[in-house]
Amino acid sequence: MKTFRRHFCKSGIIKAINLIFMVLSNIDQLNIVKQGVKLKIIVFIVVQVRF
Repeated sequence: MKTFRRHFCKSGIIKAINLIFMVLSNIDQLNIVKQGVKLKIIVFIVVQVRF
């Protein structure tokens, strides 16, 4: 049960990341300045997943 929950959480994180990328790519088409925000979010996600 524990491993299932962990796997579900990981897949949930991946879905969230995909959703964020989708939203950010739409924003980038309107405003390229958001590129910096995207990098910050990616770094934040990597740090969260690592620890």
